[in-house]
Amino acid sequence: MNRVWSRNAVSIWRNFLVRNGGSCGYSSLSSEVGLGASESQQSVVQKQVREKVRERVIPPGGLLALNTLADNPGSRHQKTRLGRGIGSGKGKTAGRGHKGQKARNGRSPRLGFEGGQTPLRLRIPKRGFTNNFMNTFQEVNLTTIAELAKEGRIDTSQLITMKALKDAGALGKKMKDGVKLLGRGAEKFSLPLQIEVSRVSERAKAAIEAAGGSVKKVHYNHLGLKALLTPEWFEKKGRLLPKPARPAPRLRERVDAIGRLPSPATPLPSAEAAVSN
Repeated sequence: MNRVWSRNAVSIWRNFLVRNGGSCGYSSLSSEVGLGASESQQSVVQKQVREKVRERVIPPGGLLALNTLADNPGSRHQKTRLGRGIGSGKGKTAGRGHKGQKARNGRSPRLGFEGGQTPLRLRIPKRGFTNNFMNTFQEVNLTTIAELAKEGRIDTSQLITMKALKDAGALGKKMKDGVKLLGRGAEKFSLPLQIEVSRVSERAKAAIEAAGGSVKKVHYNHLGLKALLTPEWFEKKGRLLPKPARPAPRLRERVDAIGRLPSPATPLPSAEAAVSN
C-alpha cells in the first residue's frame, strides 16, 4: 500500500511540473521519498504537493484574468500559403501538378465536363417525366384529427375547414394545392364531423359517413387558398378578398363544390354542393 501511494504521489508531482514548466524542487523531493516511504513522509509529500499546486495554479489575480484568455491549443489552424518557395512544401507547382487545364489560372472546367466527349448524363437513357399539371396536397389522417379533437384544439360541433386544421397545428407552414384526408385509424373513428378538404380517400370518407358526418371536396386555386388560410394578409395590404375560382374542366369531376371565401362557418347545403357549369 505504501509503495503504491508513494509512486502515485511522485507521478502526480512530476505531471504537475511538466504542465507548469518548472522544477520546484522535484529532484530533492523524489530523492527524499522512496518506494518504502513511511506514513509521515507521505503526509509531508501530500502537504507539499497541495501547497505547490495552490501556489502555481491559482495566480494572484484569481482563476480568470483577461491577460490569460486564449483559445484551446489546436483550435486555430494556420492556412497553407501556396507558391512561397519549395521549402514550404507547397511551392513551385503548388499542388497542381505539371501543366494541363487544371494547372492553369482562371476558370476551371464545369462540373461533369469530360474533355469534349459525350458526358455520362447524356449517355444514359431518359426515364420518366415531370408532370407540370400535378397537384400536391398535404396529407392529414383521421388519427390526427381525433387526437386534436381529444385535446380540445378542434371543435367537432362546428364545420372543420382547412383553415381550422392549420390553426390547430395539423398542417405544416407551406401548402401548395390543398389538403387530402386519409383513412389511417378509420376502424376506430367515431366522430360525426362536418369537414371540407381538397381531396379525400374512399376509406376516410366511408368512416366519416358511417359515424354520421359528412365530407366535401372543395376547390381553391392558389390565390383562394391564400385568402382562406391568411385573410389578414389581404387586409394588411389594403386589398379585398378575391372571388372564389371555378375549377378547370379536367377537375370538375374530382371536386364537390367551389370553395367559399372567407372561411365558412356552416356546411354547404346539399343543393349547392354540386359544381355548376
